[in-house]
Amino acid sequence: MSEDEPPELDPPDGTHEGVHLEANASEGATAIVAGRDVYITYAYGVRHRRRAESRGPVPKCPYPGLAAFEQQHAQWFFGRDELVSELTTRLDQRLRTGGMQMVVAPSGAGKTSLLRAGLLPRLSNGALEGADRWPKVVLTPTAEPLRALATGIAALTGGTVGEIAAELAADPGKVLTRLPSPLGERGRVVLVVDQFEELFTLCTDEQQRRTFIEVLSRIAGGRDDTAATARTGGAGGTGGTGSTGALARARIDNGTSPAALVVLGLRADFYAGCVDHPRLRAALEDTPLVVGPMSETELREAIRYPAQAVGLEIESGLEELLLGDLGASWHSAADATGGHETGRLPLLAHALRSCWQQLNGSHTLTVQGYRDTGGIRKAVAKTADAVYQGLDETGRRLARSVFLRLVRISDGTEDTRRRVPRAELIRTSPDGPRAALVLEAFTQARLLTVRLDSVEITHEALLRSWPLLGNWIDEDRAGRLTHQNLEDTASAWHDGGQDPSLLYTGSRLETAESWAATAPPGEPSATARDFLGPPPAPGAAAPDCGPGPLPSSLCSPCWPRSARVSRSSSNARPAASSRKPNASVTWSSTTRFSPPPTGCAAPTCPWRLSSPWPPTG
Repeated sequence: MSEDEPPELDPPDGTHEGVHLEANASEGATAIVAGRDVYITYAYGVRHRRRAESRGPVPKCPYPGLAAFEQQHAQWFFGRDELVSELTTRLDQRLRTGGMQMVVAPSGAGKTSLLRAGLLPRLSNGALEGADRWPKVVLTPTAEPLRALATGIAALTGGTVGEIAAELAADPGKVLTRLPSPLGERGRVVLVVDQFEELFTLCTDEQQRRTFIEVLSRIAGGRDDTAATARTGGAGGTGGTGSTGALARARIDNGTSPAALVVLGLRADFYAGCVDHPRLRAALEDTPLVVGPMSETELREAIRYPAQAVGLEIESGLEELLLGDLGASWHSAADATGGHETGRLPLLAHALRSCWQQLNGSHTLTVQGYRDTGGIRKAVAKTADAVYQGLDETGRRLARSVFLRLVRISDGTEDTRRRVPRAELIRTSPDGPRAALVLEAFTQARLLTVRLDSVEITHEALLRSWPLLGNWIDEDRAGRLTHQNLEDTASAWHDGGQDPSLLYTGSRLETAESWAATAPPGEPSATARDFLGPPPAPGAAAPDCGPGPLPSSLCSPCWPRSARVSRSSSNARPAASSRKPNASVTWSSTTRFSPPPTGCAAPTCPWRLSSPWPPTG
């Protein structure tokens, strides 16, 4: 029997064993047997509703929704076989030439799924000679890219994360001594850095950013790396001139393989940010793989084959309805090369997952079930609104605050999601236990994703497809930027032991205070409020401690937390330990001060200086 011929059915006379379904309907209802399901249509006048009754176990859902396909979902990942093959071919070339392989795609084009559920399983199945035994490391840069890389290396070879991170920061070339030899028993490492744009959205340390790029370049090898190293002598002019730097150059000069295959997944709108870094610019000029929209044929595979893999059936007409709502277009059946609006794949996957949730025990994805979800255009918003409306008033306020913390407001590029430690979200919330419940509710709906100890929006498609979230962002965009910067700095201040050098001064302080005075309940967070300090009393004046220079012995804990300071040399406020004895300071009428610390026994000044005021001698 050919693949196009329908399977033979067991005859109803009992001569063969098989499944026998029988349905009876009355009172104007109708019953239809389809596959393993019985569909009963209930009618009342012109209204009707069809329900399914299951005749077997309900299949698993093969669609991830807004989440990306992971390695364990490889058996359900379809539609990108040609692109995976092309990427594998380019990595085969990298074994000889070295260099970082860039994979560039718009948000929502399926870049993460391509890398995790496409490339890595293909390599594990031996697509390249020996690749089935190669160690594979997958990471995202996070706010501390060197530590993220050190974590992956430590899991691979042992050692402590802190020690490896410090070693890489001091000498990027030493990474080669940490990795297995490509000629050894285990073979070379495959290093996949997904969501590489986090290097620009989350990491604020420019030196660490450049060092991370240098380390990746050393691992990948290639002539561009050799030339860059010769010009700069390492990342930022530090390191890379010793024996480890020579080792990196020697491997390429001798024609041996690079230490690892390095694949970087980059969101397309951060292309320009990479151009400022010579090594990334070289990688972008060296045959990057650009991920575009799926063709009509690929879309049909992505819809149909995962369902077949788990034993689901698709009702006639649903496929065409999905493609029409997705915005797919093609020229002809013979030339199905047209595509859809890039970035809408997560919406399709979410709609299919929502459609699966309408099975009601059956084995068929139906047109009616799809329409009940709101379709591709409304399924995400409908899911998010349902969770939001299920919260009480306090929960809704917390949801607004949580989601705004999870969005990186951008200036000049599209807004992006950001990863925030779960403990920080709860700690900075005005009601931590309730905030934890809000996080759990949206996580259960797969709109938020918890990875280890951090939380993030599952996909940036939610930023564009949930109108309520878009309204929250746009209703006060300038205020959102102020809030975002305030919370980031306040968290760094808190985690750094309340380092006084991080405190706001001047116009930055005035802007933050002005925003905080009119912010909604729960904003800013408790940490940000502590960072700003108590508001000044109306008409309050600074204590008169007499003329003279600021004493160098000013007790550090008594230093005002958010003082507006005018210094003759700088507007910045240094830590007490570095303050010069003759620095001239002018206090404004709104200067604020921390409460005097317990045990500070210098009562001479209302600010409790640790030496007499003015200083003598």
